[in-house]
Amino acid sequence: MTYAEILSRVESRTGHTPRRSGSGHVARCPSHDDSTPSLTLSEGDDGRTLVCCQRGCSFEDVTSALGLKPSDLFDGSSDGSAPAWDPKRDGYDETAVYVYQASDGAALFEKVRREPKTGHPARGTAKAFTQRRDDPDRPGRKLYNLQGVDRPLYRLPDVLDAVASGRLVFVVEGEKDADRLASLDLVATCNDGGAGKWKPIHTAALEGALVVVVPDNDAAGRAHARAVCRALEGVAESVAVLDLRELPDGSPMPVKGDVSDWLDAGGSVEAFKDLVRDAPSFAASALARDGDEAEDSPSGTDPVAIPERVYGLLPPALADAVGRVEAWAVRDAFLTSLLVCLSGALPHVRFSYGRGEYLSPHLFAFLYGPAASGKGVVSLARAWLHGIDDALTRDSTTAREGWAAKKAERDRLRRSRKKADQDEVQLLDETDPLGPEPPSRYVLMGEDTTSAGLVDAVHDNPEGAALVSTEADTVTDANGKEHGRFSAIFRKAFHNERHAENRRTGGRLVVPSVRLAVLLAGTLDQVGRLFERGVEDGLFSRFIFYGLGSTLRYESQRGASADREFDRMTEARAADALALHRALSARPVDAEGRTAPLYVDLPGPAWDRMDEAYRALFDRLFNGARAHPALAATVKRGPVICYRIASALAVSRAFGAGVDLTAAPSLTVCDDDAEAALLLSLVYVETALRHAEAFSERYRTGDALDGDDAPGGAHRTTAADRDLLDRLPDEFDPDALEAAASEAGASRATAFRRAAAWVSAGLVVKEKEGRRTTYRKVTRPAPEAFVGDGRASTPPDLSVPSDPWAGEPPF
Repeated sequence: MTYAEILSRVESRTGHTPRRSGSGHVARCPSHDDSTPSLTLSEGDDGRTLVCCQRGCSFEDVTSALGLKPSDLFDGSSDGSAPAWDPKRDGYDETAVYVYQASDGAALFEKVRREPKTGHPARGTAKAFTQRRDDPDRPGRKLYNLQGVDRPLYRLPDVLDAVASGRLVFVVEGEKDADRLASLDLVATCNDGGAGKWKPIHTAALEGALVVVVPDNDAAGRAHARAVCRALEGVAESVAVLDLRELPDGSPMPVKGDVSDWLDAGGSVEAFKDLVRDAPSFAASALARDGDEAEDSPSGTDPVAIPERVYGLLPPALADAVGRVEAWAVRDAFLTSLLVCLSGALPHVRFSYGRGEYLSPHLFAFLYGPAASGKGVVSLARAWLHGIDDALTRDSTTAREGWAAKKAERDRLRRSRKKADQDEVQLLDETDPLGPEPPSRYVLMGEDTTSAGLVDAVHDNPEGAALVSTEADTVTDANGKEHGRFSAIFRKAFHNERHAENRRTGGRLVVPSVRLAVLLAGTLDQVGRLFERGVEDGLFSRFIFYGLGSTLRYESQRGASADREFDRMTEARAADALALHRALSARPVDAEGRTAPLYVDLPGPAWDRMDEAYRALFDRLFNGARAHPALAATVKRGPVICYRIASALAVSRAFGAGVDLTAAPSLTVCDDDAEAALLLSLVYVETALRHAEAFSERYRTGDALDGDDAPGGAHRTTAADRDLLDRLPDEFDPDALEAAASEAGASRATAFRRAAAWVSAGLVVKEKEGRRTTYRKVTRPAPEAFVGDGRASTPPDLSVPSDPWAGEPPF
């Protein structure tokens, strides 16, 4: 059966249409009661249909539930264009045998290419593959399975020799192409199984390699190449992309065409090498952005893609939700939004961080991009909290109305002159004390809240509230008013610190531990208004940033069945979030009225990996003063953001698995959640570093907004500012600053106001030793790659390199 026929069979058996996901589909599994799609389907290179139930149903269970034999999934052509061919019925020729070897050259298994016999009408169009290995118990016999066998890169010994000697390694999609390039004295490899089957073992073999990835000419081929590149970033020495879109004569490459087709069309090895010489690095290639639709974005604001691997590690509920979004940048933004909203719905969850400090999972995030770039996914994520918000509001309203009715009745009795009424109110006060007015409970705060309103919210909701806004200027405008400044509250919320303030009415208000999640979406200008002092604003380092770039698309708003399915999924997830919130809210309470926390523990190996990654990033950025010292806080706070993400993922996974979160004393973060959290946090830190440079550059070039809208008000730099800075030496003191300002015709007050602008923009570092103040200009060194998250990154002050090697490629 063909892939399309099997999809149709799945739909008829489950009553639900399979949904496109990446290069394949996800669907409800027919072999178990599946309310959340857990069956993945994809089409192999040989036309086979590959299925896997993420809930553990066996291959045989799935095929039986579909009313099929396992062989039915292996005998269809990939597009229905080839005449029917059954290898068992019609026979076959073995046209190629590809031997996979261990590092020492020992044969591990064979992959055999089969084609119809000569004369069969499907010859040249149909193919099939099988895998076999020597039977260790019966010499000379073969086993047609790979149980317990490593599946390394093809031509592994050649690959390892090339890595050691510094030669280029070409990664293609199939063994035929790898052998073809090898025949030209080039080193080439691929992974067994083709597109979508790249594994960590393959990445590890290319550590330190000079890699050129050559995609097949179709969407699946480019998606596979993109996943390979992202897996190799920060592991390989360099990763370049050679995307063959044209044949040597200039005509278009056929769909599904590959390097062998290019060579068959007359391409020479020298012409091929010329193309390699011009191949861009992955970071500078169109492949690194949105597939074939890449657009240029302003330097420093390009989105940093979340690795595809993360999406294979997520808990099922999150994986299903984000898998419904096709555009990768919007999908990344949706995942980020969901993590923040989830972090705001986890009462009594704690993790140990630092010395005796127990923190909650609450996250802060700012999604930035131009209008119509996809920031609306914040609303979709916020909808997951609607059920909690409605329930809390309804319950607290009922409690407050009941309290108000009791108070009104007792006030009436106290005003009465009848002794019976006085006796009644006295008895009520003794047997049923009225107590304080119940607080207003909710999880979603008003977007235009004031500073006092924010404090009231975290006071009345001690386990946290969420400030979620798709129009960040609503919040930044409030922050810019004297009654609305709340950046200090945000800073305290990051570490769940105590907050106290005196009020003109009502006396002293104390919040023992400020817990708050913040999710904002807006433009780059709105970011500047919130972080008034640029990267030196202590709030900057506490935020997750994700940029959607400047790629704009027209999106049809026509309703579709997929939209209705998405709405139903959102309603179901909102109900799940409410159930999770209620389970955590119902945890045991001790005699003193304290609720027992649910502790989330990060295993030792995960701690080690997190510390190693952030220590390496910090050393590369700040040893030798390569980056502005103010950015050190962004890197140092990365691990606590990582742990917060890991905690949210762990709780979500446990709830989905049916763990009783009301009674469980603790949870341990699993390897998948720890790895996903580390990768995500490093992406967010890299985005913050890139964004910090773009933000500071706006001050350097005078591009910040004028007048009252300028971030930081008087901290905006101008041409006069830059002229004054150019007059000063690399290190100077206040006297030199005042003298230079006098020469430029500026007052002393102007001089120090401009110095404050330089510090905010990251142009100057202000240092104090005792009573002595000095200023030091920040110099920017030549570009140099650095590694942070196991992926190649670029320091925020450097452009993305387009040349993956210096000089002639080492063929």
